[in-house]
Amino acid sequence: MKKTLSISVVICLLLLSGCNTPTTHTPAATVTPIPPTEEEPVESTETPLPPTEAPAAPTYSNVAYMDDDNPEHMLDIYLPSSDNTGEFPTLLMLHGSMNVKENFVEVGDYFADQGYAIVITEFEYGVENRITLQNAFCSLAWVYANADKYDFDPERIYLFGFSLGGLLSASLGSFKDASQYQEGCPNPIPETDQLRGVITYAGMFVTKEVCLAPQGGWCMAEAASINNIPLMEMANIFETLREVPSSDWKDSSELSEAARDFARELPLYWLDGSEPKFLIIHGDADDVMPIVESEAFARAVQSAGGDAEFITIPGAGHFSLNVASPSFVKIAEEIEAFVSEQ
Repeated sequence: MKKTLSISVVICLLLLSGCNTPTTHTPAATVTPIPPTEEEPVESTETPLPPTEAPAAPTYSNVAYMDDDNPEHMLDIYLPSSDNTGEFPTLLMLHGSMNVKENFVEVGDYFADQGYAIVITEFEYGVENRITLQNAFCSLAWVYANADKYDFDPERIYLFGFSLGGLLSASLGSFKDASQYQEGCPNPIPETDQLRGVITYAGMFVTKEVCLAPQGGWCMAEAASINNIPLMEMANIFETLREVPSSDWKDSSELSEAARDFARELPLYWLDGSEPKFLIIHGDADDVMPIVESEAFARAVQSAGGDAEFITIPGAGHFSLNVASPSFVKIAEEIEAFVSEQ
């Protein structure tokens, strides 16, 4: 599966987003039974092993959210057990750049056990950023369109993004005009769409504190290469966006059209206080994506008049969104508390 992204999203993706390795199961060997003998059977004195739990798995796998056979246009659904009835609070999860949806089977299964519906979507990011965003918006539109079928609560839909998925989630929650990203989507985003909240863990947001900073030269070089923009022109774009406050990007005369086009693909460009509430979580032991990235974005949301709660998880690293991590329960508790309060 080709995994490269363009425009602003691609700049940190291959270097900054996590990858959990999916478990490979080796089929059990076939054993030929030994014919019975005439000797008296000997009673075993071994202690029988306790039954093992069935491996985690989606309730529904590889459900298409677009009308094609592209495996990157599929999603998995995790629902609470049949003992739970009614409409479920629903989290649409967007994974990191080097992940696939199958990397988060255990995460989906965990939250389903807590009474949530989890939809983990696949998306392509080997072409243009517009297409990656289109996939994300189409996934969200599919959730709304299929709420009745799967008992999603349409009034309690949350975005849940990890690393690159944090940027995509922030974009879906912030962009004011999504029409350009719904080309080819079988379902439109409802006009009455009102996401209940946006949750990110170890997210990247392309702030001037990290990616746009002078020391983010690798970020600038990647953006120039992918977008076929001369390095010096991209350097000017980065310098302008770094020097002009993001709150002024829409109207500042200091931005060239190229800089404004680049900025339009970032959630920072759109923040105006009308966004759903953000829960921004980051581990203080993250050595891949600096925690200051989440801190800076939380401040930007608040400065624009929005509601953003920033939570630090002591000892958590970039890859702690994993049920095997000692920090996972704390991360999950913060998410559950946020959802229950909305």
